[in-house]
Amino acid sequence: MKEIRNIAILLLGCLLVFSCLQNPKILLVREGQSDYVIVISDNASPSEKYAAKELQKTIEKTSDNKMPIVSVTNAPNTKRIFIGQSSLTDSLLSKTYTDNMSGEEFFIRTVGRDLLIVGGRKRGTMYGVFTFLEDYLGCRWYTADVIKIPQKTTLSIPSINVRQKPAFEYRMPFYTEAFDRTWATHNKVNGYGADLPPEVGGKVKYAKGYFGHTFYTLVPPEKYFKKHPEYFSLVRGKRVKDRGQLCLTNPDVLKIAIREIEEWLCEDPDANIISITQNDWEDWCECDSCKALDEREGSHSAAVVAFVNAIADSLGEKYPDKYFDTFAYTYTQKPPESLKVGDNVIIRLCHMQPSCDSHPLQECERNAKYVKHLREWRKKGGKLYVWHYVTDFSHYLMPFPNFNAIRKDIPFYYREGVSGIFCQGDAANGGGGEWAELRSYVLAKLLWNPNIDVDAVIDDFMQGVYGKAAPPIRRYFDMLHKIVRNPEMHFNLFSEPDEVGYLTPKLLKKSHAYFAKAEKLVAGDSVKFAKVKLAHLPVYYADLWFQAQRQINNNQPVDQAMVDTFKQIVAENGIEYHSEQANVEAFLKTLSPEFRFVHDFNIIGPFDCPKASGLETVLPPENEINFSKEYRGVAGVKVVWQKWKEENGAYVDFTKAFEPDSIGVAYGLCYIYAPREFSTQLGIGSNDGVRVFLNDKLIHDNKVLRKATPNTDMIDVTLREGWNKVLIKVDQIGGNWGMYFSVADAEKLLSFSTDKPS
Repeated sequence: MKEIRNIAILLLGCLLVFSCLQNPKILLVREGQSDYVIVISDNASPSEKYAAKELQKTIEKTSDNKMPIVSVTNAPNTKRIFIGQSSLTDSLLSKTYTDNMSGEEFFIRTVGRDLLIVGGRKRGTMYGVFTFLEDYLGCRWYTADVIKIPQKTTLSIPSINVRQKPAFEYRMPFYTEAFDRTWATHNKVNGYGADLPPEVGGKVKYAKGYFGHTFYTLVPPEKYFKKHPEYFSLVRGKRVKDRGQLCLTNPDVLKIAIREIEEWLCEDPDANIISITQNDWEDWCECDSCKALDEREGSHSAAVVAFVNAIADSLGEKYPDKYFDTFAYTYTQKPPESLKVGDNVIIRLCHMQPSCDSHPLQECERNAKYVKHLREWRKKGGKLYVWHYVTDFSHYLMPFPNFNAIRKDIPFYYREGVSGIFCQGDAANGGGGEWAELRSYVLAKLLWNPNIDVDAVIDDFMQGVYGKAAPPIRRYFDMLHKIVRNPEMHFNLFSEPDEVGYLTPKLLKKSHAYFAKAEKLVAGDSVKFAKVKLAHLPVYYADLWFQAQRQINNNQPVDQAMVDTFKQIVAENGIEYHSEQANVEAFLKTLSPEFRFVHDFNIIGPFDCPKASGLETVLPPENEINFSKEYRGVAGVKVVWQKWKEENGAYVDFTKAFEPDSIGVAYGLCYIYAPREFSTQLGIGSNDGVRVFLNDKLIHDNKVLRKATPNTDMIDVTLREGWNKVLIKVDQIGGNWGMYFSVADAEKLLSFSTDKPS
């Protein structure tokens, strides 16, 4: 037995020696000392120079050793870290290592005692350096202000031979939190919004920064409409200047657009993509030519595709490295039946309603039409990008548990041949949205490699950002995501807190408890405590939103201590907006007992007028108030004044009040009595545009497309002594239609009436 044991020990020793020979450890730094140098080529690109400096800086932070950066001509014979391709790396490698390497591809390889990080000169080598720092030195760039650099006086690495390239050529988590230069470069983001100048390799660049809704930039109505209305949409027999599109089959429009694009490229020659995209509303052209093309192809996308193809054909030979980009969005989401997409054209398909963000694309019937269109576009040629929404635009701060979907949707897009993805969060309004930092981090990792272990990434992030508070926060996160796996529970980019189903009083109470525990665990760490409070903010927001509804509708008091905590967190984090259209100040006013919401109105409508000019068109209620008179409304239907009283809400819902509930204009009328001259504020929320008249004088005019949110518009006014007439005019561009109206009345001086004062 002893002899057998000795033989076993000998064999084990041989295996260990063999293993060490096969996977020798390379000591880059030993006890703070190193013989290594960082080598860059004499003609290193800007991003390679940046990467070399970042490597030097990070190794110094880790081990307190500052490695020299030297050129190839001054490099020693051994112990080198090569950054980028050079004559020396070519001599160490087979040429196949660098053949056909894309601009963002890289490899990391040890050769003897040398370490080589070589990639595409645009950004590839830089990405290789940052991957090395993450995977082999344990560094992390979780957020712009939370960076993990492990402290090790000795740095050793195994033998390495890896090669990577991104799954998607265009990668952008569109959050303010993802714009920071250091964060974006280290997490391999390359899209619109990120601060990526040429010295860090730049980014996929849209000409002159025009990223979407560019029809009126190409052919400005202010310049052309007066003399050439035929350049713009024909809508219900009338050429439209505002809130319209272009007449895409007009040959002069094509010539003007081509000329304008050439000017863009002259001013911005480094641009990769030119955006030729529909405006952010409907009203496509119904002229005989546009209509015939769209009808023949079974989609309003036909005229758009034909127009963009024509531009791409005209400019493609002169600009062979450029792509011409357009939307498949709202009324153009469906592809044309027979038209193909040019090879140098990008279709950006937008994941709009009807949709479901609680369940993965392939697992929910509400996403079936979108998936069908995606697969049809993929067969049309060109490149396919996706504009995928990852937030709730009506409530940036609301708990929005969509990670179940995200973790499967990004790999799905990759399998379906999508080339680039823009994930739109709340960056347009300054950031601070629910899980903005976590979502940005996870999306960046998925967009580079859709096969990552998402749970491991989330755990790593939470441990790095929240420390000891990570376990209860993870339990909160998992609780929400478990609930929304219910196949009957749906939410999307415009859901309301009372629609989603998971924000119950019981869940909010339990959520507060998880965060109370988390805050207690890091109470002595001001940095982590602040991050935990920010993660808690969405629970406060949801709780206060429900409290605001009870105050608006039933005058129930709001928890002012919770309001104060909410104010403190948003102030500390510089959060300005709680929705796409409304700032935090408007939300706070709904929580203030000073504001009284009016529930009783006289209403009349719908009046028929063109969508683009509904607010400007003077209609009968602006000239007279006659409760007994009939007027001509939509489609000739007679309309009269009627009483509206909402017992359980302050929202005046015109779609419920009128038949037919078609596109048009409606009015709400009430009277305010002030016992003396009184300076105050009026709060307006409208869907869509709104005009407000006080005592027959226009005091507010906001032509806008939006969802109605209380107190979105605040108007400073002075009420005269006695009765004051308030007339509110709201147009509808499509979808929901209604309004909120409130008055600041802290002194409780005012009274309200729907009756016309005698």
